[in-house]
Amino acid sequence: PRSGNGGWWPSVNCAGSAQSSGLLQAEEAQTKGYIPLLGHDVILDDNDSAAFVLVMPKEEELGGVVDPNSIIEEPMRNCRNIFVRRRNTESKRNMAWEGFGLLASGPVAAGVYQAVIRNALLHILKAAGLIINTFDSIDGDEIFLTVSLDANGSQIKQLAQRFRYPMPLKAEAYSHMQAEGEDHEHGSPMCDGYGRPVYAYMDYDMDMEKLFQAFRNVDVIRLCLKCMDEWVDLNEMQNQGVILRFFPVAQYEQVEPLHEEWGGLHGIFRFPTHACEDDLRDHFGESIAFFFTWFCHYVRMLFPLACVGLLCTLRRLPALNLDLASQRLVQLGFAFVMTFWACLFNEMFSRKVKSKARRWGMKDWTRFSVERAEYQCELEGTWKLWVQRSLADAFVFSFCGAFAGSLCAVEWWTAVQREQGDLFFEQWGTYIVVAMIKVVSFVWSKLAPIIVGWQNHRTDDEYSNALTWVVASVKIFVALFPFINTAFLKKYFEPTCGRGPDPLAHAAWKVYGSTSSWPTGIPYEVPVQKFENGTIMRVAEDSLDFIYHFAFSEPSTAAEGSQALNCLHGCYPEQCVDGKACVTNCTLELENTLWTVYIVHLACTLLFCLIIPIALAKWNVMTEFWKFREAHLEAGSQETPYTYLQVQAKCAEVANYEYMSWGGSSCEDFLELAVGFALLTCFGIALPAMAVLGLCSHIIEYRLLAYRMTNVTGRPIPYGAEGIGVWQQIFHTIAELAVIINVGVAVFTMYPMRHMLFRHQLIAFLVLEHLMLLVRKLVMSIFDKEPAAQRRIDDFNARLLESVKVKSDKYRPIAHRWTNRQGCDVSIGPKYAQLDAVLARLEPGSSM
Repeated sequence: PRSGNGGWWPSVNCAGSAQSSGLLQAEEAQTKGYIPLLGHDVILDDNDSAAFVLVMPKEEELGGVVDPNSIIEEPMRNCRNIFVRRRNTESKRNMAWEGFGLLASGPVAAGVYQAVIRNALLHILKAAGLIINTFDSIDGDEIFLTVSLDANGSQIKQLAQRFRYPMPLKAEAYSHMQAEGEDHEHGSPMCDGYGRPVYAYMDYDMDMEKLFQAFRNVDVIRLCLKCMDEWVDLNEMQNQGVILRFFPVAQYEQVEPLHEEWGGLHGIFRFPTHACEDDLRDHFGESIAFFFTWFCHYVRMLFPLACVGLLCTLRRLPALNLDLASQRLVQLGFAFVMTFWACLFNEMFSRKVKSKARRWGMKDWTRFSVERAEYQCELEGTWKLWVQRSLADAFVFSFCGAFAGSLCAVEWWTAVQREQGDLFFEQWGTYIVVAMIKVVSFVWSKLAPIIVGWQNHRTDDEYSNALTWVVASVKIFVALFPFINTAFLKKYFEPTCGRGPDPLAHAAWKVYGSTSSWPTGIPYEVPVQKFENGTIMRVAEDSLDFIYHFAFSEPSTAAEGSQALNCLHGCYPEQCVDGKACVTNCTLELENTLWTVYIVHLACTLLFCLIIPIALAKWNVMTEFWKFREAHLEAGSQETPYTYLQVQAKCAEVANYEYMSWGGSSCEDFLELAVGFALLTCFGIALPAMAVLGLCSHIIEYRLLAYRMTNVTGRPIPYGAEGIGVWQQIFHTIAELAVIINVGVAVFTMYPMRHMLFRHQLIAFLVLEHLMLLVRKLVMSIFDKEPAAQRRIDDFNARLLESVKVKSDKYRPIAHRWTNRQGCDVSIGPKYAQLDAVLARLEPGSSM
């Protein structure tokens, strides 16, 4: 179509074309780099500093996915969804292009629609000042459209000024600043506690460009994305099939050092450090950098807790000869230590993240969030939206209730089968619970985006936060409820009752008769006897002494007028010492299930976070590579020009960094760690060794995620962030919940306090809970919300910004000519009237 609209669009002249492939240009340079995913070198074609790549499909005859003969029913409506942007009224001018006249007559063929939209896209990107280039993929079924900005050019400076993009000042900007104390040198920025300079950030101003640091690669990517989003909805283009995907380009000179120092599997057992976090920020953006900052902080803080947990695990050594009451006292002490640790962990990270956010210039970053294509502004304030949001909340609670009901049903069925002598469900109960957790969590992962979509969130940040809340609240509940049920509910909701002249013996038979033996540690050789013809064979009264603390009278099942004990609680003795101190089946089930969950978690992490993504990415890359190599060799060439950009395109296709993708996502990566954190802090009292296992598994998991992010996952869009967002609140909530659960387990589930009267248990619970909460408050009071050193740096940088702005005409205070103040009397008395009259006539520069 002919370019029109008064000639305000420039003609499109790409640096390359689909016919003159960029692969041939890369082949001339022959600069190569080693790719761990492939195991050999590829040609590096990222030296043109492209910021983004938009992958467009070709028609089916050329191996693409576009059917040019299919019909687009509403082409103009689809076109407006792409090119008319709500926040940019000037974007409506795009629709005046004469080329869109081909779509105005109604339904058109997909080939025509694609041609019009793609050419309009090229015109708009070029008019926006972006540098564009096109070339074919290695197998010719796709077109790569690269978009970039000159990091030193005038266009990026204009965009940074228009978008009020914050940039750090140079060290030279501090040359006039006086020293602030003995630890600060004259004419230099202040440093944080680690000796790193904290530069002031200021909205970019071209009048003061000499004071700003150079644009980084992530700055170029963000400004490119912001510029494109101002004129074009890329997500809508992807939904319509005009583009298949878009991704930021990774620079090999950044990725290769990251792999060697941080993401390589050669350091899989190495303790993580914070050394590479600035490099992570420069490549992945602050959002992902904060995730790995938290993960590293978590692993390092686990080390002292794991040491304490290991010492607590030694309580069972025969050489120590500790009775069960002493062992439980040790576990209660571990619960106190863990409460202190969880609070200390959260507060220390909160201080760390605030310091980093200031050093990285992330204040008020949410204003750069991109508006979602699915957002419907016309729904705001309507009953329909209120109903949709109410239904979303109701669905979350209903799903949790359904899971709790199904788990209780499985437990009930297990008890029924045990009474009938079938021990299958009891023997495999732990694995059934773990399988239910994983299956239900997977189902909810699929449902959550649909539910959050009902809430009609405007920006990507709002959607991401809402998705995090919805997914995390249900998945953490699903992970914790089976253990809460075992620790607190099973005792009351799964009783075993007996009948006949000796109902307690009958109930004991139902529990122990299937194994024909007493619990271990009971000094009686004769087990409970099976009843014949409905009559219970009597046993010695003292042989049932060990279960009296676990028995109660249930009138609905007792013989008429009988007050005898006839039922056993759902938690009954499994292992006893001297026939008195016993460990119940609930405690053992709690420990076994916790072990199983942690082991399954590690196995799933290995499988789904590393093995499958690497296999899929490598299979797709190698399939394309060998296919093209065969054709290349037939043409007589000995060198196969497979490039780094081709590898990135395939990784973005197979393992993109987005929700429910093999490449992972911030929500899912955080969630796996949050579930482990919740299990450790809430039920660590039952299994202190979990801290040791958690430390070992997380050291490995940290390095696996680092390898995946560096070598497998397509480079994510480097979003900024002020911290870890809603996850900080989630971890604080988990730490508070852990206090209640740990005290509850100690009082109501464990020996010896479980045998106390209920009113005494309640008093013990309240005292211990408030004591732990007091420990939390004391720890929190130690840490200032705003550290004094940080306030000092902020004040210093604020004074610097004021002094810098005064030098610019744009920010300099307006100086007006002094005028006669006649009519205003501010004299302190008649004696000074003559002096006031003289002063009233004076102006700057005059003399008395």
